[in-house]
Amino acid sequence: KKDPTTEKYGLGYNVLELGKNLVESNVIRNVAYSYMEKLSDETGDTVQLALVENDEILIIDTIEGMNEIRVFAQAGQKYPITYGSFGKVFMSSKNDEELRAVLKESEGNEKIVKEITEIRKTRVAVGVDTPIRGAVSLATPIVDSDDKIIAAISVAGVKTEEKMNDLTQLEDIIRKYGVKISKALNR
Repeated sequence: KKDPTTEKYGLGYNVLELGKNLVESNVIRNVAYSYMEKLSDETGDTVQLALVENDEILIIDTIEGMNEIRVFAQAGQKYPITYGSFGKVFMSSKNDEELRAVLKESEGNEKIVKEITEIRKTRVAVGVDTPIRGAVSLATPIVDSDDKIIAAISVAGVKTEEKMNDLTQLEDIIRKYGVKISKALNR
């Protein structure tokens, strides 16, 4: 849209409608949304859905948790591919050579490679105090019919003694939802 005063072009309000249409037409988001609500209800924590776009993590939807203190996240946020639990899930799709190339400038590369090797087996990434101090996040992949990671779902909340004692149960819960969403997408 052209501004008559400055004669410069800028985005008009129609861009909001285009953004809304993109979210509504996103098949992954549409399939995952009801599962995200159930996961948030079950845990009380914030649930996010993300995918990788141009080697960045893009949060495409968020259900805010109901706990008194919660982790805030917003759809549309972008992060480096190495960011948090989401990053570990997405990096688990890379072979070790690709992984080391991505991590070339990170400290503790071998520790991260070892952790990601485990994530390939368990299908769950856990982050405690990383990337947010005082928070716990768990992420799991959403896969297509060829078992290729196409998105990931995470649950994030405040680190409490109770949550730390229930990490194994939380891993099982999020893994279950990742499998359910994957199956629903691949029908």
